[in-house]
Amino acid sequence: MRGFRISLFMFLWTVIAVLTFFSFTAAWARDEGTLDEDKFIGPLLADSFDFFRLPTHGLFWETIRTSSKMFYVLTLFVNVTFWSFIMERGVYWVQKLFNDTRPSP
Repeated sequence: MRGFRISLFMFLWTVIAVLTFFSFTAAWARDEGTLDEDKFIGPLLADSFDFFRLPTHGLFWETIRTSSKMFYVLTLFVNVTFWSFIMERGVYWVQKLFNDTRPSP
């Protein structure tokens, strides 16, 4: 793969993993009835979990639901890795687009 930057990938993986953890915690708090719905950030994080759990939980939910909790967490890590890869490639393509369209002196 041309131009793959592992440092950017690891940075994005860490950021997305943290966001996934906080959104999962907020969604869990909402399910338990302990989330303060009057605040802004809690409901925003709880709602964002629907995004962070994709694509594996959307495609294989019946299998994940009937499997162990460790499998559930493992699929979250797969999602984090997927979104990190997509974002790293997106940064690469945007940089390539801007570098190719910049006029040379």
